[in-house]
Amino acid sequence: MTPGLPTNRFGKNWSGKRCLARTRAGGQCQKPAWRAAEGGRRCNLHGGLSLRGKEHPGYVNGAHTKQAIALRPSKTASARRSMRRVVIAGEICSLLGMFAGPHKPRRRVAERLIALEAELRSLL
Repeated sequence: MTPGLPTNRFGKNWSGKRCLARTRAGGQCQKPAWRAAEGGRRCNLHGGLSLRGKEHPGYVNGAHTKQAIALRPSKTASARRSMRRVVIAGEICSLLGMFAGPHKPRRRVAERLIALEAELRSLL
């Protein structure tokens, strides 16, 4: 042993818990496991130091979290229903404009209005 050098710093005889990752040569990583007392198994280079959720430095707005991904299908369906309501309302308004003229309403227009009204009620 060389006098003056620390003997307990991550050498072969270090008694602490080491990272369980393997090197490309097949040996074990020599760095200490991150938070070994809490069950940590990897060092900060092999995934033991990354934070989760809002604490992570790369967290921006939560659009790719598990909760947001789970809500996407229902939000998409709601948006589609809403857009369909807008389209139906526009079509009803244009069909009602045909009633305002001097000509009599045609049977197809009346039938289409009834069908659109039924579809609109089903979307509400």
